Amino acid sequence: MTPDEGGGARLRPSRTALAAVAIAALLAPTTIFAQDARVGLAAGAETARYDAPATSSFEDRTGFGDRVFADVLVTPLRPLRVRIGGRWLRRGGDLSGGGGAEMDLLDVPLSLGVRLPVGPAALRPTAGVAVAYPIRIRRSADVEAGFADDSRGEVTGFVGLDLEIDLPRTLRLGVEGRLVRGLSAAFEGRAGRLDTRAPELVVRLSRPLG
Repeated sequence: MTPDEGGGARLRPSRTALAAVAIAALLAPTTIFAQDARVGLAAGAETARYDAPATSSFEDRTGFGDRVFADVLVTPLRPLRVRIGGRWLRRGGDLSGGGGAEMDLLDVPLSLGVRLPVGPAALRPTAGVAVAYPIRIRRSADVEAGFADDSRGEVTGFVGLDLEIDLPRTLRLGVEGRLVRGLSAAFEGRAGRLDTRAPELVVRLSRPLG
């Protein structure tokens, strides 16, 4: 897929972006003062596709992203944990006949999980939502014709299962498989709307805060 360079656009801040910043600001004090909080870095890949109207057919496309995150124990609701992060992500889809669309996103995921010890490791089922603000959009001419409305942001929901292993020096390694589904349109236009659907694989490394 080679979207036209002319289709790239930097977008103005939107309500979606402001909402993402507000969520991070509200949870920041909880993260800083929590007695059992962890911070870390993560990287991952996803194979995304767009659910499209019958007039269009998009093929899977592999993207990637990296992020920072904070992991906070919700007391007194042990063993529930809240995870909030910020990440840069590239997501797109290819038309079956050529062309396609691609977005660079600033994504703020917020999830709730339960940590379940299993021997030397732990499993953590999670569910959450993510608010994404498009930094740059690239679309080929055929996609532009049917889905011309500029994206002001995308909201996705996800469920996942995280395997965590404690390492020396209080480090913790996590590997998560996640299914993502668009709750709002990634693109819209006279041809209808495109909704994101993607499996993700995320690897993260964290340490205690403080």
